[in-house]
Amino acid sequence: MSMTLYQIKDTYLYFLQRVETGEVPEEAINDTLESIEGEFQDKADNVACFIKGLLAEAKAIKDEVDTLTERMKSKQAKADKLTDYLFTCMKGMNLNKLETTRNVLQLKLNPPSVEVLDGFIDWAKANRDDLLTYKDPTPDKKAIKAAMTESAIPFCCLEQKERLVIK
Repeated sequence: MSMTLYQIKDTYLYFLQRVETGEVPEEAINDTLESIEGEFQDKADNVACFIKGLLAEAKAIKDEVDTLTERMKSKQAKADKLTDYLFTCMKGMNLNKLETTRNVLQLKLNPPSVEVLDGFIDWAKANRDDLLTYKDPTPDKKAIKAAMTESAIPFCCLEQKERLVIK
């Protein structure tokens, strides 16, 4: 039965403990280590290949999503243009409603919407702050990193983490 990477790692650590305590004879150490390391390498290689396959599949799916998104945007834009064209033509013909055997076309008023004009923000700041919303500031990490090359920035530090690269 094949062991998992965790089991192989645990076996390796257990073996090293036994070597340190002198339970394993000197002549068995190299062969056993090679065997454990070889099994680990084979298993890690298989997992890496599986990861590469999953990433390739994820990229293919993303590419297909991008293609479908572009098609959707193109179809939506064409439908919007044709809707505007039909609207303009119906307005030009002074038609508010048109019924055919397959469709009912009708011009309707949208609900009222607010249009904000220049100067509103300044007026609202001075008179009606409750009509405004504010977003919380967020740190600009690129700017902070650049500033840290010149001087220390309180409450910030550079952190370098490790990652696994599979090619």
